[in-house]
Amino acid sequence: MHILTTTSASLDDLAEPVDLRQTPADIVALSFTDSDLAGLAAAWKADAGRLPSMRLAALRDLRHPMSVDLWVDSVARHAKIILVRILGGYDWWRYGCDQLASTARERGIKLALLPGECRDEDLRLIEASTLPREELDGLLDYFREGGPANMSALVRRLARLAGQDAVVAESVAVPKVGYYEPGRGVVPLPLEGRVRPQAGGGVLSEARRLKETPRPVVPTPPGPAGYPPLEGEGRVVPILFYRSMLLAADVAPIDALFEALRQRGINPVPIFVSSLKDPASLAFVETALASLKPAAIVTATAFASGAEPGVETLFDRAGVPVFQVIVAPTRRDIWESNQRGLAPADLAMHVVVPELDGRILAGAISFKGESEIDPALGHRAFANRPEPDRVAQVADRVAAFIRLQETPRAERKLAILMPDYPSAPGRTGYAVGLDVPS
Repeated sequence: MHILTTTSASLDDLAEPVDLRQTPADIVALSFTDSDLAGLAAAWKADAGRLPSMRLAALRDLRHPMSVDLWVDSVARHAKIILVRILGGYDWWRYGCDQLASTARERGIKLALLPGECRDEDLRLIEASTLPREELDGLLDYFREGGPANMSALVRRLARLAGQDAVVAESVAVPKVGYYEPGRGVVPLPLEGRVRPQAGGGVLSEARRLKETPRPVVPTPPGPAGYPPLEGEGRVVPILFYRSMLLAADVAPIDALFEALRQRGINPVPIFVSSLKDPASLAFVETALASLKPAAIVTATAFASGAEPGVETLFDRAGVPVFQVIVAPTRRDIWESNQRGLAPADLAMHVVVPELDGRILAGAISFKGESEIDPALGHRAFANRPEPDRVAQVADRVAAFIRLQETPRAERKLAILMPDYPSAPGRTGYAVGLDVPS
C-alpha cells in the first residue's frame, strides 16, 4: 500500500515580514493587481492639489500577519477611508480583512472591502465592511468599467467619503474599441487638430501618389538628427493596442511610440481593441483603416487575427506593411540575460503566431519594471517601462519602409538574404520554410 504524503500551506506561510514604512494619509487603497494601483495613482496625481492625502499598497507585500500588524498600526488606523480590492475574496487575505474590520469599527473608519472579480459577490467582505451595500456597489462599478475617467471619479468619491466636498460622477462605460490620443484619452475622431489623412497611403496606390503634389495642412515636425522628416502631408500609421492597457492607465509604451513617430513626420493614430477576434473590434478597425488609408500599421496585439488558412485577413486587405511590436510582460534584465530574449510562451504569442498574418517583427518597445517609491503615495509602481532606444529603432524602421514605398520602383535598392540549411548544400531557403528547389 502506498500512502501519499501531503502538506498544506497558505501564502502567509511563504511570505516574509515586510515593513512598508508608510506614513498616514486620509485615503488608503490596497489591491493585489498592479493595474488597480496604477490607475488610482494616475488619477490622484492628475488632481493631487485638490485631493486629500493618499497612500497605495500592494497586497502581495502584506501577506505576512506581522506585515499587516505593522501597517495597520502605522497607516490604516489613522485613515478616514480604506479601500481594499482582494483578488480571490475574503479567504485570500483573511487575517488582513479581520484586522481592518476590527480597527475600522474601533476607530470609526469607513472601510470598503471589494472582490477582485467584478462579477462575484462575497458576503463576508460585505459584512466586514463598514460602508452600506449601495456604496460598496458604487465603488465596485468604477473598477468594473475601468479606465482613466472612472479611476478619476473613484478617487473623487473616496475624497468625498474622507470628508471633502467633492463633485462625484457616476461610472461610465469604456467602449470595447476606439481611438486614443496621449494626454486626451479616448477621443471620438483621430487626427483632430493635426492633419487630414493622406489619400492613398498604401503600396497599391503608388502611381497615383507620385503624380500628385501633397498639400501640407500643418507644418511637419522636424525629425531627429540624421533622419529628415517625411515631406508633404503626414503619413498616417495606426497603432493597435489592447484596451486593457488603457483601462490600467499603463499606456506609456504607446505614448512613447506615438511621440517617436511624430518626430519623424508621421501621424500616428492609436486604436485600442479588446481583441482582433472580437467582431465589434474587427469591424471598427476595418472601417478605420479604409478611412485613414494608412502608409503602414503598427500593432502591439498578440497572436494572429484568427482567420482560416487561405482566407484574406484584415491586414491583407489593408495592403501595407504591418509591424509587430512587443509590450514585453517581463523585466528587462531577464530579457537581456536570456539567450532567446523572451520566454517561450511570449515568443509564441508575440513572435511566432503573429507571423501567420505576415507581420514584420519590429521588436520589444517596453518591459515591466518598478519605479522609485513615490513619496506622495508611498508606493512603488510596477508597470510597462518604454525603452527609448527600442522605440526609436521601431520608429526609424517604419519611416524607412514608408520612404521605400514612395521611392519609384526603378530607384529602389533591395537586398535579399537566403540562408542555407546547415550541412545540406543546395537547400537554399529551406531554413526559413521556403521550398526553393521546387
